[in-house]
Amino acid sequence: MRSETGLACLGLVALFVIVVAIATALIALAWAWVVPDVFAGAVDQGVLPASITLMQALKLSILLGLLGVAGKASSSSKK
Repeated sequence: MRSETGLACLGLVALFVIVVAIATALIALAWAWVVPDVFAGAVDQGVLPASITLMQALKLSILLGLLGVAGKASSSSKK
C-alpha cells in the first residue's frame, strides 16, 4: 500500500514536469511565431528578441501564471 502511494506521487511529479516542459516549449514557439511579425520594428531595433530560449520561456510562463493568480484573486475579492 505504501509503495503504491509513493509510486503515485512519483507519477504525479513526472506528469507535472512533462506538462511544464511542453508548456515552456509552446511559449517559446509562440514567441518566435508571433513577436517578429507583430513587433517587427522593435525586433529590428533590438528592443525585443526574435526568439527566446527555453529558460526565458519558463520564466515567462511563471510570470504569466503569477499574474493570472493575482488577477483571479483581485477579481474574486471585488464581488
